[in-house]
Amino acid sequence: MYTFVLEWTPALSQASPETIPHGYIFAGFMVATMIGSSLFKLLERRKRPEDFMRYVLLVSAICLAIPVVIPTNAEAIFAAFLVFE
Repeated sequence: MYTFVLEWTPALSQASPETIPHGYIFAGFMVATMIGSSLFKLLERRKRPEDFMRYVLLVSAICLAIPVVIPTNAEAIFAAFLVFE
């Protein structure tokens, strides 16, 4: 997570030819965090965290691989970062 906090700006800046709107991107991350917390609460009511966390970790790994696989697509990178959050 610490690496993500430091590296999201360079990853998106290199993928986009234009200046990226840092404020909107940060706001998007905060909304994604809020949605993720709500989703976790819903999942936790139905199953134990031990039952679904392996899928959460798999999705997280895929999301962090997107900038490596598609380094020039800013939209795909941003979407992957939102899902990671």
